[in-house]
Amino acid sequence: MKLDSAVFYSNDLIITIPFYRDTLGLEVNYIQENRFASFNFENSKLGIKQKKKKEKFQVIKQFL
Repeated sequence: MKLDSAVFYSNDLIITIPFYRDTLGLEVNYIQENRFASFNFENSKLGIKQKKKKEKFQVIKQFL
């Protein structure tokens, strides 16, 4: 079996992109600012998603 793609989550995408690009030498395929980055990894793709921050307060919906 061959891996086609993988997705990881990051707490800080702004720091993560230079690490994968500059330190590990992966080629950037696509960047969606503050949300997602895709890298070419051998014959596969590696996606990094920005982890959503948890809200400090729970949202209460009121129904009419």
